[in-house]
Amino acid sequence: MPTRTDLSGIRFGRLTAIEFHSRGPGRVSLWLCRCDCGNEIVARAGNLVSGRSRSCGCVGSRKAAQRLTKHGLHGHPLYRIWVRMRDRCNRPSNSRYARYGARGIRVCEEWNDPTAFIAWALSNGYEPGLQIDRINNDGHYEPSNCRFVTQQQNVNNRECTRKFRGEAIADVARKNGVSYWTALARLKRGVHPVTGEVVHD
Repeated sequence: MPTRTDLSGIRFGRLTAIEFHSRGPGRVSLWLCRCDCGNEIVARAGNLVSGRSRSCGCVGSRKAAQRLTKHGLHGHPLYRIWVRMRDRCNRPSNSRYARYGARGIRVCEEWNDPTAFIAWALSNGYEPGLQIDRINNDGHYEPSNCRFVTQQQNVNNRECTRKFRGEAIADVARKNGVSYWTALARLKRGVHPVTGEVVHD
C-alpha cells in the first residue's frame, strides 16, 4: 500500500487539514478539515490537493441564500431537501452524519449552488412528496448518481435495509400482511419472516 501523505496543518483555500480521518470507498484517504467559518468537514485528500475542495461550502451557501431570498425560493420544498442533503454530509453534529459525511459522501461542487440543484431536480423527475436517492450508496450526491423516489423506494435502497432472499424485508412484510417489526424479529431469529417456520435454503 502506498505511503499516505501527511496533510496535517496544510491550508487548502479556506480549509485546514487537521488529521487523517479514515479510508473511503476505493481506499481513498479522507481528512478531517476545519473551515475558516469554524465548520468541520471530511474531505478527500485528492480533492484538497487538486483544489476541488476549498471550503465547507459556506461561501457558496451564503451567496446562494442571498439569491434564493431575492427570488423567493427559501420556502420551496427542494430548498429544504438541498439544506438537509448538505447538512448530513458536512456537519458532524447532524444525527445522520455517521452514515454520510463520515463515510466520505459529499455533495458535488455544482450543487453547492441551490439554484443549480433545484433546476436539475425540476428537470429530472422531481414531484412533491418524492425524496432524493443515491443510486450507488457509496457514491456522492451528483447528477449521475441521484434520482427522485418514493419514501418506500428510498428505504429499500439504503445499505442498512435487511433483506430476505434478495427482497427488502419491508416489502416482504407488506406483501404478506405481516408487521415489519414481526418480520424483522423472525428474520433475526433465523426463521421465515412471514410464516415463522425454519428456513430451508
